[in-house]
Amino acid sequence: MSEILSDATPPADWERMRPVIDDALHALNERDRQAVLLRYFEDRPFAEVGARIAASEDAARMRVDRALEKMRVELGRHGVTSTTAALAVALAGQGAAAAPTGLA
Repeated sequence: MSEILSDATPPADWERMRPVIDDALHALNERDRQAVLLRYFEDRPFAEVGARIAASEDAARMRVDRALEKMRVELGRHGVTSTTAALAVALAGQGAAAAPTGLA
């Protein structure tokens, strides 16, 4: 699977990528996963993410950034190349559609 997540990931590609992204989310520790889910699947601002994970807004932003990097590396193991910025855009664009299987 040598696909590149881009800023314009079409819905059909998202459906093919969803299981791989679910796996990458499951590979995160609980706090990282919660921060990513709050930020991208619930569209919460960093201040609220921080409040929910008992951290400051800046700490929440850094946690989400590090979690995206971990996801990017995990996706790379599945043959999916991306930047963390493109991954963030893809999650933001599709996150509201449905939470990952088993993570809702």
